Amino acid sequence: MFANNQNPNNDLELPQPPSDSVSSLKWAPTTNLLAASSWDKSVRVWQVALTGQCELKFGHELASPIVAAAWNGESSALFTTHGDGKVNMVDLATKNVQQVGAHQSGLQALAYIPELKLLATGGWDKQLHYWDLRQPKPALSVAHKAPIFSLDCRHPLLVTSDADSTVAVFNLNTPQQVFKQKASPLKLPTRRIGAMVDKSGFVICAAEGRCAVQFIDDAQQSRNFSYRCHRVDTTTYAVNDISFHPLGTFVTCGSDGVYNFWDYNSKSRLKPSQRMPGPLSAIGFNGDGTMAAYAQGYDWHQGVQGASSAVAVKVFVHKVDAKEVTPRPPGRK
Repeated sequence: MFANNQNPNNDLELPQPPSDSVSSLKWAPTTNLLAASSWDKSVRVWQVALTGQCELKFGHELASPIVAAAWNGESSALFTTHGDGKVNMVDLATKNVQQVGAHQSGLQALAYIPELKLLATGGWDKQLHYWDLRQPKPALSVAHKAPIFSLDCRHPLLVTSDADSTVAVFNLNTPQQVFKQKASPLKLPTRRIGAMVDKSGFVICAAEGRCAVQFIDDAQQSRNFSYRCHRVDTTTYAVNDISFHPLGTFVTCGSDGVYNFWDYNSKSRLKPSQRMPGPLSAIGFNGDGTMAAYAQGYDWHQGVQGASSAVAVKVFVHKVDAKEVTPRPPGRK
């Protein structure tokens, strides 16, 4: 069962959350602005201070539910992806919404690449598109064999994961070519993929309550491993999101209402949170790793039958303690 306490971790609750579940949480690259996209068609932006002050700075409703969002390099605009295949750019100063791209079918994966000034989007039409915002058509496209479910980028590393549980690794010095393909060791399709801070590999997580740590270099393959997480007794919960800390550790959140901090080098969980009243759909560290935002709300892991209006949609910010994210010495678990 979920916790009865509405805020068991004593984290900062942000005002005026969306009316439906949060699909993504993204911190601006240059400020402590936090953006939340939602299935209620809205995007919201809060200004959050480490001292606990917070204020809703921006709110705007688009024409269709938002599947994911990403900031531009100047923290002045947000890119949004939608189930109808559209890619929009929302200007925070003017609230102007401009369509900057489109896929033939829905899409949910995107990342802005400031080093190249390109927006990467992955769609259910099996296409990875790179968009130069000055042009109406993709600057580059790379076909995949299955719909793309997730992607992440740390230049020059970009990774995608598709419905066939295949991970494609790209070196953005040659963005039109797949550098390497790897089959996921997990049984179910990937929900999220996260590129490691040192760009040596990635972590993938799935609905089966497991994560897989994978390295790219052939000489590092002996370090690959998978592990169970987000399980309560014998019940398995989906792992919904992942975010890397600047120190190289990472956090996951799941349908069990828990967020966990992990150190893959020592193969250990650094700290679990207290269990929230409902599932956690999204999570993310801010730029310097001093705060982690997470969203509570139904994540559809049990389909329509599991939908419940009793699960309140809320967004929280956790003040990160060094012990939660500092890597452990080699050999210590």
